[in-house]
Amino acid sequence: MTAPVLVALDPSDIEAQAHILAAAQAEAAARGAGLALILVVEGMRHAAHGPAYAELRQSLMQEAANRADAWAQGVVGGPVETHVAYGDADEQILAAAERLGASAIVMGERRERAIDRVLGSVAQAVSARAGVPVVLVPPVA
Repeated sequence: MTAPVLVALDPSDIEAQAHILAAAQAEAAARGAGLALILVVEGMRHAAHGPAYAELRQSLMQEAANRADAWAQGVVGGPVETHVAYGDADEQILAAAERLGASAIVMGERRERAIDRVLGSVAQAVSARAGVPVVLVPPVA
């Protein structure tokens, strides 16, 4: 089996992203690869710091991972390697792709908002910097 296909999902509403997971499954099947799922909990710039905050953050990330595992296994019908990271989404997705030796990255593309034209989107940032092919799945109409 070749290097996994990394599928990046938004942890705030993973259930609405089955079409992205389906596209990742198709990409993985075409490559003869497994799937690895990453959820990135974006860092809050004004959040508290310290041991209590770190414990809460770790608990939330573990809960997200457990929920994602159960959901993905139900959709895929088999095991899916799940990773949860904290920080800037584009940086964490790229770091996971490198760490896992991913053969491709599959992620959703949001409808372009005015702010995305100014700041850029996560999908644009990942596409511009990835060392592997990036498959962008358009939003469901």
